[in-house]
Amino acid sequence: MAVFMSAKRAKSRLVAVLAVSGLVILSGCSSSPGGSGSKSSNKTGSQEAQALLVPYEGHPTAFPVTAKLNKRPTGANVAVMDCGTSVCGLLWSVMESAGAAMGVHLIHYLAGPTTQQTASAFSAMLQTKPTAVIILPTSPLLIESDLLTLKADHIPVVTSGITWTSAQVKKYGIGAQQFALSWADTSAKLMAAWVVKTKGTSANVVIENVPDLEFGPAMTAEFKSEMKALCPTCQVSELDIPITTMGTTDTTQEVAYLEAHPNINVVASVSSETYYGVPSILSASNIHVDLIGNAPAPQNLIDIEQGTEAAGVGFDALTSVWTDVDAVARLLDGQPLSQDEITGVNDQQFLVKSDLSGDYSQGWTGYPDTPQRFESFWGVSS
Repeated sequence: MAVFMSAKRAKSRLVAVLAVSGLVILSGCSSSPGGSGSKSSNKTGSQEAQALLVPYEGHPTAFPVTAKLNKRPTGANVAVMDCGTSVCGLLWSVMESAGAAMGVHLIHYLAGPTTQQTASAFSAMLQTKPTAVIILPTSPLLIESDLLTLKADHIPVVTSGITWTSAQVKKYGIGAQQFALSWADTSAKLMAAWVVKTKGTSANVVIENVPDLEFGPAMTAEFKSEMKALCPTCQVSELDIPITTMGTTDTTQEVAYLEAHPNINVVASVSSETYYGVPSILSASNIHVDLIGNAPAPQNLIDIEQGTEAAGVGFDALTSVWTDVDAVARLLDGQPLSQDEITGVNDQQFLVKSDLSGDYSQGWTGYPDTPQRFESFWGVSS
């Protein structure tokens, strides 16, 4: 197991949620002679931006699971549908140790990044009739019939990175979720808050959307909405990055866009993976912008530590995959899930250079002792 960053003791998620919720309400109610919903001054917008960030700075939010498991589903066959990005690959690699501790057999399927790979992987998976399924970011529209088949066969489904509506959860029988709509909204708000806090009314930001990642459009829309609420006069544009170009030709597209729009001073992204190789190319091209992204992968974390990326909203890969496996076990046993497993919230932290040091080969985690916590909940002897 890699050495992870030490984390300060988390404050209660309830406090963080109440703080954010209250501020959003205030944001919606503030007004000026210029029109309904606009801030009375940039100072007000900057203050609200700072207040949104505070609960997520310097420490992770609360651990998602606290209850003991009644029974481990030893020997169960659990299919894992890998979306094909480097982060999904990281999740799979970390998940193997969680599956071994639980005593289940994890079966890996490469279900992306192309539509054909998704269709082929789900077709192959359904033929094996697994005991349970874990689905990493995939569009429900691509797999609707597969989800209905799983529901009809009473096979529990756990998802990560899919922004389900309550109607979809019921329709498709989604048993548990992580990094769902509330996570996407929070990440978007935090990125927007950082932009307004650091740039004020001079902010000119492009948000990079990855439409193929199911949470991408939702996060992009929320980012633009929050930017408008915090800074009505700030400039915001959108750039779509196809998932199949991430880490390859997307850098050419990004540089071309910035050269065509020289007044942009911040780039935000729904997935920090779009920044792979970008800092060095921007430097060589003499383009000076701040890069901030969601779910920084190992290379992004190194770039933040080195100062070539400005910040990121931390994605806890370690805790995420152990929570996925935990949720599978509770669903199979008929045991109640934690509220975070139901609503799709996991621990988060807004990461800047001063937060980072150590080995990030398995990504960032707010809880380096995650395996030991879950082994205790599961009654596993170390």
